Amino acid sequence: MRQTWAILFDAYRELNAKKLFWITLALSGLVVVAFAMVSLTPKGIKVIVWEFPSPLNLSILSNATFYKLMFQNLGIKFWLTWAATILGLVATCSMIPDFTAGGAVELTLSKPIGRARLFLTKYLAGLLFMFLQVTVFSVAALLVIGVRGREWVPSVLLAVPIVTLTYSYLFCVCAVVGLLTRSTIFSLIATLIVWLGVFAVHTVESGVMLQLRVAAETNVERTKERLARLDAGEKVSVEAEPNAGPKVGGPGGLMGSIVSAIKPKPTATREQLEEKLREHEADLDKWTKWHRGLFALKTVLPKTTETTDLLERSIFKKGEMDLFNDDQVDRAERSQRQMREQFGNGDDGEARMGDVRLAREIDKRLKERSVWWVVGTSILFQGAVLGFGCWWFGRRDF
Repeated sequence: MRQTWAILFDAYRELNAKKLFWITLALSGLVVVAFAMVSLTPKGIKVIVWEFPSPLNLSILSNATFYKLMFQNLGIKFWLTWAATILGLVATCSMIPDFTAGGAVELTLSKPIGRARLFLTKYLAGLLFMFLQVTVFSVAALLVIGVRGREWVPSVLLAVPIVTLTYSYLFCVCAVVGLLTRSTIFSLIATLIVWLGVFAVHTVESGVMLQLRVAAETNVERTKERLARLDAGEKVSVEAEPNAGPKVGGPGGLMGSIVSAIKPKPTATREQLEEKLREHEADLDKWTKWHRGLFALKTVLPKTTETTDLLERSIFKKGEMDLFNDDQVDRAERSQRQMREQFGNGDDGEARMGDVRLAREIDKRLKERSVWWVVGTSILFQGAVLGFGCWWFGRRDF
């Protein structure tokens, strides 16, 4: 055990000597100071003495909720899990290659310590960079939320194990690639490529395929409801489905919505609705198959984004954001009601409101994914990578 602590202490001294460590620490402090300079006003957001209006009704948020949102979305999701992680990989990617290529490994192996234990100790030493950075940042953020938001939230400190765990998913790849190649540059590039691939799978699965699947499910249910309304003697139009993707200009943008609202919709017949139902059921079957395949691939990969999102479940109280979310829905409903009153088409308003509810349903399904699936499967990936690294380090001659 003494050898393990000696290696960890030596790694700390090595990190302490790196300028990048202190630069990153200083930048983390600047990010927290920037948080403290931002405050809520009845009209929007105030930065020191400058006030900026907001299109959202931020006045219904408490100060503590506002600062927790900034901590989660800017401090964690942007700074720590992107910028600071990249800086951390740059600072620590040379640990294993330098250790195995510089002759230091022979001296260390001459001591009474197992090879697997030695490799894992060096790996844990590399995690010290992110652990220390996140600890300082989280403690400072806790003070800002407590003083400025007037609510002490100890769960903010859960960012330390959560973000360090997320970083460990990537650093295990960096360590093993560095062991295999003895190249600092190659280990860094390989890790960034793996990270980009994991992010791409997450984006396609959660941001595209899940959205298409939920939209298809909603369209099937809505079409069945419209058939029931038609059987009850109501007049309904053919189209009234929530859209499956975000709108960026073009026919699906603002002008498309206005033109669609002005244009009268023909009354649907039962045959038309049944045809629509068959189309939606075919779409549902297609997108379900694609989503299941991507979900299976995602299961065996580390989940960096989902792991950091777990912090949101801890720092926000149950129902804390409901008032803000309900306000956005109410504002959208009022806007659609005004358009219906102006242009006289209820189905288009219903369809566009379906987009709001569609986004909330997707968010709900993502949050329902268990901690075991998010963390457990990621740790299994990490264990497999480190297990291979221990095996390779144990059989290799230096």
